Amino acid sequence: MIRILLFCALVWSISDFAYGQSDTLIYLPNIQIGDQRISIPFSKASRTITLLTKEEITKISSQSLNETLGYISGVDIKNQGVKGGQADLSIRGSTFEQVLVMINGIKMSDPQTGHHSLNIPVPLESIERIEVLKGPGARRFGQNAFAGAVNIITKIPEQDLVNLGLEVGSYGNVSGQLGGSFHHGDFHQNAQISYIRSDGYRHNTDFDIANIFYQNEWKQGKGTWSSMAGFSKRKFGANGFYGSPNFTDQYEEVETSIASLSYKYIGNKFHIKPNLQWRRNQDEYILFKDQPEIYRNLHFGNSIGFDVQSGIYSDLGLTGLGAEWRKIYLKSNNLGKHQRDELSIYLEHRFELFDAKLTLTPGISYNYFTNFGDFFYPGIDLGYQFNKTWTAYGNIGDTYRIPTYTDLYYVGPTNIGNADLIPEKATSFEVGVKYINNLWFWNIALFRRSSNDLIDWVKYEEDQPWMPQNYYQAFFNGIEIDQKWSLPTNNIGLEDINLTYNYISAKVENQDETIISRYALDHLRHQVILRTSGQFFKKWSYSIGLRYLDRVNLDDYFLGDIKINFEALSGIWYAQVNNVFNTEYTETSLIPMPGRTFNLGFKRNFYLN
Repeated sequence: MIRILLFCALVWSISDFAYGQSDTLIYLPNIQIGDQRISIPFSKASRTITLLTKEEITKISSQSLNETLGYISGVDIKNQGVKGGQADLSIRGSTFEQVLVMINGIKMSDPQTGHHSLNIPVPLESIERIEVLKGPGARRFGQNAFAGAVNIITKIPEQDLVNLGLEVGSYGNVSGQLGGSFHHGDFHQNAQISYIRSDGYRHNTDFDIANIFYQNEWKQGKGTWSSMAGFSKRKFGANGFYGSPNFTDQYEEVETSIASLSYKYIGNKFHIKPNLQWRRNQDEYILFKDQPEIYRNLHFGNSIGFDVQSGIYSDLGLTGLGAEWRKIYLKSNNLGKHQRDELSIYLEHRFELFDAKLTLTPGISYNYFTNFGDFFYPGIDLGYQFNKTWTAYGNIGDTYRIPTYTDLYYVGPTNIGNADLIPEKATSFEVGVKYINNLWFWNIALFRRSSNDLIDWVKYEEDQPWMPQNYYQAFFNGIEIDQKWSLPTNNIGLEDINLTYNYISAKVENQDETIISRYALDHLRHQVILRTSGQFFKKWSYSIGLRYLDRVNLDDYFLGDIKINFEALSGIWYAQVNNVFNTEYTETSLIPMPGRTFNLGFKRNFYLN
């Protein structure tokens, strides 16, 4: 705790000095949150939402979406390996199964397992921003948004261009990225290809990752057609990833394909967006890399969905209506053959009272699953805007998650599923205050999640296999503080400072003391994140990231990353160092993470007009 206080005091003194020097700069654009029914500006949202813009993503010293998400407050990335090979995502103390990931509102949830949630075929260069909704999301997004949701927003560049990126680094790391955007009248398109490989930082941690992503837009009057498609192939040594750390020769190959076709019409009093989507995931797992005949799993999962989201403006406010149908298929040599239908119906309304200072947004979702029956999940958001800068808000809602097919049917040497599982349920609420002006953004939120019938993999003896059970009730209480300062570029070399702190206290009730739990309490207790960037010469710029992470069941650790950019030859040359202090640490499953690593790279845009 002393280290946390000293760290925060140091950062606060630096930021306070810098803030005092500043006098004019626009910090926060009035970005429209990507809700497809009730879309409102970021400043008017009555929820804790974190935005990571394209400019901020570029400054972070990372090569993958996984590593970038690790710099968002309240988000916990448990890496197994590096550079986007395999990682688990949680929000506010959740498990990796309890977070929904989307691309432009298209769900990436996998019926086999939440381990595949971050199999995203989108290179960082294509991401316009990342939106992270914290808290219950069932009435907005349905199943899997148990503790929050991540929406990755992509955008086609406005100019015709070809972009190129190359990078080399430690442990035989080589990566490349090539793409381009092209426009013909009202038809716009963008295509990107990326590849990264490494020899690995220890035995059997080598990997190859290839991504292809394409999207287009065709505007017709007040309507816009859009489509996107992507493919990702990941091959990696999985030393100690699953089961026991003693299994050092595990291997995995994952292929993920996505496609969608959408139309959006925006009228004066009405908007509607129908969408057709498909996602396929193929997962091959081998326990002993050179002896696949001993133990091998091969899973094929497909989901096909159609949804319609709409908003209607009236004298009473904005009404949001939506409906979604999905068909899920799974074929596996281990899990068997399964299929189910999922139906969701959404209704919400935003009231604006007292000259729009007070907003109320009640809503409810109805969800039906052929295997589990039907459920209703209500919620309400409330906000009060005192003036243009200060806003208080609160929200409460119910949420849920149905078990994955791995939870239900898996059979292996160290894990056995449980076909009698029932859905997890929770009630979450939060209250917060935020301040926004042209220089400073500040948000503080208190939150609580009361969970029932939580699913955890447990066992009674060390030599027994893990088995999931609905066996306990848990309460997660926390506080989140998020502060961002923007500064003039000529001010002591600083352009911006971002400081966040997240604390979670969890309590488990009705827990059998003889049970050994795998996931019940492995969250971050303390999380402190500092990001700062600036320019110290005309063509030289830098960004620094510092993180203090204290996990309840592992040793705490301190990480530092730095990136230096130099503009030359019409492009940007950069050097980045990750884990500057060469910290020894683990994030999950007792897997040691790499020490200090170095990378050198070059990026350039070739404009065609």
